[in-house]
Amino acid sequence: MIVFIFVAIFRIQMIYEKQMKLNRENLMRCQKNNEKSEYERSFKYLEQRVEGFINNMKALNETYTERQLKRDELVKTLEERKNAMIVYENKIAMCMKSLADRGIEQHEINSFLGIPTDEPWYLPSINRETAHKLLKSSGEGTYLIRPSSNGFYALTLVHNNMIYDCRIGRDPTKDYAFRFVASTIDRTGPTSSSTTTKTITNGHQIVFSDRLFYSLKDLVEFYTRNSLAENNADLNTCLIVPIKLHANFKL
Repeated sequence: MIVFIFVAIFRIQMIYEKQMKLNRENLMRCQKNNEKSEYERSFKYLEQRVEGFINNMKALNETYTERQLKRDELVKTLEERKNAMIVYENKIAMCMKSLADRGIEQHEINSFLGIPTDEPWYLPSINRETAHKLLKSSGEGTYLIRPSSNGFYALTLVHNNMIYDCRIGRDPTKDYAFRFVASTIDRTGPTSSSTTTKTITNGHQIVFSDRLFYSLKDLVEFYTRNSLAENNADLNTCLIVPIKLHANFKL
């Protein structure tokens, strides 16, 4: 009986050890399968990220190339215009010298060209940023006129606690009269339906307001009595206080 018990215990132990071995083998196989699945998932995710990175790099390279081409074109255009401006400036200097050699005074030339000299609203040597700083704390209708880019002038004024810039050009089809350039007035509202499109020499289109003046002084005097709304619906105001007559003016 005791021998039978020992034999039974031995067999049970063998079966237990065999089962434990099988369990360990199954566990290892499951772990390997899980590791393989996790590895495959990680590899697929990494592959997708790398593919996305490559696509982004291609898109960035195309964008950079496109912008570089546009930049090169812009630099070329600016250089051409710079050279053209130098030529024009030399021609103007020659004309001014020729007039001076004939005994014509500078103030007479300015008067003939309609260019102001000592007007209380004219500041010939400031830019847009300085103009806005000067008018920042000014009251309704305070204004100034200054030279702008490409031969234009700019009327800068205060209306409803906001600062507006209006460009003024000279129309070569109207004996170079001064006219508001309706298409480039800042903060534009609806413009007058009576505007007409003019072509300037470089091929660009400019929309001039209908009214014209033969000096900036005439323009200022007109709009001290009449509203600017005919050029910009947002500017239902007149020119009231020239900047040099403002109490806080200091350049």
